[in-house]
Amino acid sequence: MKSCILYPFLYHLNFSTSYMWALEFARKINLPLTLVTIVSAKYSWREKKACSHALMNTRNTVVRSFNIAQPGISPPAKRVCLKAEGASPIEEFAPQLSRFAEHQADAILILPPNLFSTPERNQLIDCSYSTIVLPEDIDMAIDSSPEKFYEIFSSSDHFKMPDTVLHALSKDRVLFNYFTSVFGRRD
Repeated sequence: MKSCILYPFLYHLNFSTSYMWALEFARKINLPLTLVTIVSAKYSWREKKACSHALMNTRNTVVRSFNIAQPGISPPAKRVCLKAEGASPIEEFAPQLSRFAEHQADAILILPPNLFSTPERNQLIDCSYSTIVLPEDIDMAIDSSPEKFYEIFSSSDHFKMPDTVLHALSKDRVLFNYFTSVFGRRD
């Protein structure tokens, strides 16, 4: 299986900023984005509809507010709905996502802040190929500037990051300009 980026979300929570960051990350390293959520077996058709509506609203917010996810620029996004076996889908999300991530060779897992407890987050980090845990204050970072992308990247926690990601990011001219502005130009 080709590499991809896994982005878990719950449709009833605000995920605009972390989704925007995940889209931009996928664009910069040219990998497809897979959106992963969980729905209850009993109400799956309603929850899938609500999920589609939330994604549409978030995508519109991202395009309108951040102006980064123009059609044809971002790699394609795929949606996966995991089905909860019990009465509480939220409690089953981390274990099911762990099993799903284990079967995704070379997938990079992007974890939004506050979506999982610390033990669940640690379990996800252990079972994934590579993980980026976004910072707690990402929702305060509503700024689409290229510098903000790299500020969020540098304040994120990275686990088992493959060299190919760093190599892809190193080719970004915006990164060079960002480092030049932060550290100054040496002549």
